[in-house]
Amino acid sequence: MPSNPFITPGLILDIDDTLCDTSLTCAQAVISHLNTAAAQTLALKFLKVYGMPDLVPEWQSPPIRSLIMRLLTDKVFLAHLPPILEAQRHIALLNQTFPIACYLTSRLSDFQTVTFKWLTQHGFPAAPLICRPEKSLAKDWKLRFIVDHKIMATAYIDNEIYVPGNLDFGGKLLEIIRFTKLTPAHSKLTICDDWETVIKQLL
Repeated sequence: MPSNPFITPGLILDIDDTLCDTSLTCAQAVISHLNTAAAQTLALKFLKVYGMPDLVPEWQSPPIRSLIMRLLTDKVFLAHLPPILEAQRHIALLNQTFPIACYLTSRLSDFQTVTFKWLTQHGFPAAPLICRPEKSLAKDWKLRFIVDHKIMATAYIDNEIYVPGNLDFGGKLLEIIRFTKLTPAHSKLTICDDWETVIKQLL
């Protein structure tokens, strides 16, 4: 990694539910744990309404919330998450024109190695991987981090983008919605229903 990993302008990419199928895989595991048939169909149904497994009202009991937390902090679970095939294919295409400035994830540094190996295993372009600092708890921490660290970016692509009130970001904000929108509306956000829409916004 170069001494200053932020000098190359390009794309900033989220990981979970942007490049890898985290919420869907987690929801399927919860439903399977509950011995419910048709796990994939039910998982999609829940996520289309609530967006994330920990927001499903039926899953608010302590045992289920504990299961979700265990899954999302299990390095073996994270290592075997499937890539979102559409993302995998389109990132390869985009990388021919735009370098990846960095990957920016809400995962803590404990998961940096498993995440980096996952990106490499699934053919995503090499780039710095930035994990969430433990003290960064605000929902808009990512954009604040990007601005504070002067990361040069053509666009920031994430399934959840919280825009701070004092935004000073010159790139595009592309929020790709797979299930349901969870973030507040903002004039600077471009909502993308799929990766083809992302491509059209960039090329």
